[in-house]
Amino acid sequence: MTQTSSSNKIDAAARLLMDQHLKGEPFSDLPTELVPTALYGAEGAYAVQDALVSLRETEFETDIAGYKIALSSKTMQALCGIDEPIAGVVLSNVVRKTNAVMAMDEHIHAGVEFELCVILGEDLPASEAPFDCASVGLAVKDCIPCFEIIEDRGADYEELNANMLAADNAWNDAVVMGKNSGDWHRLDLSSAPVRLLIDGQMDEESDTGAAMGHPFEAVAWIANSLAKRGQSLKAGQFVITGSTMKTRFPEAGLSLRYEIEGLGAVDMLTVRSAAHCADRGDPSAA
Repeated sequence: MTQTSSSNKIDAAARLLMDQHLKGEPFSDLPTELVPTALYGAEGAYAVQDALVSLRETEFETDIAGYKIALSSKTMQALCGIDEPIAGVVLSNVVRKTNAVMAMDEHIHAGVEFELCVILGEDLPASEAPFDCASVGLAVKDCIPCFEIIEDRGADYEELNANMLAADNAWNDAVVMGKNSGDWHRLDLSSAPVRLLIDGQMDEESDTGAAMGHPFEAVAWIANSLAKRGQSLKAGQFVITGSTMKTRFPEAGLSLRYEIEGLGAVDMLTVRSAAHCADRGDPSAA
């Protein structure tokens, strides 16, 4: 396939995905001729993701704030028939502050994940790859708890094509940032206790090592994945490093609080309608 026709294929795939999202359509595979058959390369899923992100940057007048990692567990990778996680982009216009309100009527099938956000103080340039947990740690500025809101649009997980997940930007919908009330340097991030409280009651406990053993491993993986594509993580950007607990698909009317012991917490309320957000005068709807 020529470079021009390859580019046309990528652009067509990205435009179809963009239209699906703008119209609020359920998740479905692209037409067979547009489905990526690999993750990397000129016709790969990440090329479609890049084109989709570019469309969103233009449509919503925004830019790249950070990155996410999906399918970080071996169980989920095996289910999707791949042997590595999936990277996605988080745009600035979907980053919210703690105490955000999640309006359920603005989603088809939204899930909540419970993560650590790693903010970089220095670049991790592609030219210096490969990175590891130790080299990433030298570039870290801060770590804070966060929620990731995913929008799977009602996808059938047992039939999920990993390349389609990557092309569809790993389903990132929003990120809700918590407040840091501690010093991450003092913590063992391979085992720092975490807790999920729903309506003030303990729901689940885990630790920060549940996502890839250590959050910085996820940052290193993202940096190395980007390097394969000639891209770099930059100072000021962040990586949300994978959920430490099973994804929740909450109903309206719940108060969610995710705590990382010694580091801080993040809070979010789920409501039925976006009108509740307007009534509260709350600009931080997820």
